[in-house]
Amino acid sequence: MVLLLRVVNYLAFYALWCLCIIAGDDKRAQWAIPIVLVYLVLHLLFMSSSPKKEAILIAVLTLVGAMNESLLAQSGFVAYADAYWLGVSWWTLSLWACFATTYWHAFSWLSSRFLLAGFLGALAAPLCYASIATVGGISFPKGNTEGLLTIGVLWACVLPLTFVISRWIQHFREKT
Repeated sequence: MVLLLRVVNYLAFYALWCLCIIAGDDKRAQWAIPIVLVYLVLHLLFMSSSPKKEAILIAVLTLVGAMNESLLAQSGFVAYADAYWLGVSWWTLSLWACFATTYWHAFSWLSSRFLLAGFLGALAAPLCYASIATVGGISFPKGNTEGLLTIGVLWACVLPLTFVISRWIQHFREKT
């Protein structure tokens, strides 16, 4: 049953990732946000063993994501076609919220493997950003190579950090 829930969590995240990318490309992020919010509520109600703590995790990791994306945008490595807040798009923040739902479920196996998380962040994040760029959601004002290398280095640090944060919140989840 646990494996099935992890698969469902991953598939839901992937579907929402696609939805947010399409919304960002179509310049209609406002229609993706309510769908993401409904998913977050359903996730907390039906998948979470500790909804309050997981809601905190989602909020904290979305804030970390906002800082990460804002750093990329403000430094000029990434430009969002429909930036709203500090150079960041709302669909990007929605992606971070959805990604946060995977930390205690689909990607829980990665929670104590910080070096592997850094390696995967360095490899997977540039691929994801490159795919978003191909559909027009973002561009790399300083060039593709510089942008993707910067994303890889940043995510090599950010992904393990977010798992540390996740473990810290989970530790307090188990104590309370």
